[in-house]
Amino acid sequence: MFVLLSDYEGLPIALMEAMATGLVPICTAMRSGIGQLVVDGVTGCIVADRGEGFVAAVRQLATRPEDWERLSRAARQHIVASGYDSETCLRQWVDLLARRNREATYRGQPLFRHRGRQLGLPAPHPDLEEDQWREPPPLVYYSRVARAKLRAAARRLLPGSQPAAPR
Repeated sequence: MFVLLSDYEGLPIALMEAMATGLVPICTAMRSGIGQLVVDGVTGCIVADRGEGFVAAVRQLATRPEDWERLSRAARQHIVASGYDSETCLRQWVDLLARRNREATYRGQPLFRHRGRQLGLPAPHPDLEEDQWREPPPLVYYSRVARAKLRAAARRLLPGSQPAAPR
């Protein structure tokens, strides 16, 4: 289960991630984006309060595994069908970068090439180059990790793509 008993939320990413993994959400009723994701009794549980309503929802899911199973499947399916899953988001980012690259290359640095297309990302800021510190600051490390993940995902989505040589 994923419990979100906030007073207010927008459209919580943590909730989408939990539902994408098949966790059954239990949320308080509020005017927010949660209603787009959690439909009481269909994709999760909406409770009126943090007391008896919450306890009753947990008790129902704990004692009725068939309800938990049904809600778990529906929560995951709702995220995928709504286009919030990671593969859809990744595909949308790759499409956005490809469209942007057709319009103009950002500083001309290719991320990878595929059938004559290039996706460009800016070079790291010179102040963030790792040779200026004994250990790279987190931004350098995370930008490398993000680039590596984006390259790997692009190779999965666009078979036959070749990563560009590092500069």
